[in-house]
Amino acid sequence: MRKIFKKGIGHNNPPKELADLTNEQGRVRINKESMALLKPVPDSNDPEGKKYLERVINDTEVIGFKGKVNPGGSRSYFYQYTPKGRDEKKTA
Repeated sequence: MRKIFKKGIGHNNPPKELADLTNEQGRVRINKESMALLKPVPDSNDPEGKKYLERVINDTEVIGFKGKVNPGGSRSYFYQYTPKGRDEKKTA
């Protein structure tokens, strides 16, 4: 008997871009798969297209937990805590 499989579901068809994992608020569940898809953003001010900018993503479950990729391509995690009553711009 031949089994019928649904296409596009499961581990056989992983997401190809980070935009596939983002929710309506622009947040991503940070895990190994989402960090592998995280890539630096090309600089729009560079006419040659050789410069890149860092990119930061926010986690869906833990507020303040972020993933980051540097212009060179190295990835890291960090936690940004903003004390109550403080502005994010002052504590960045």
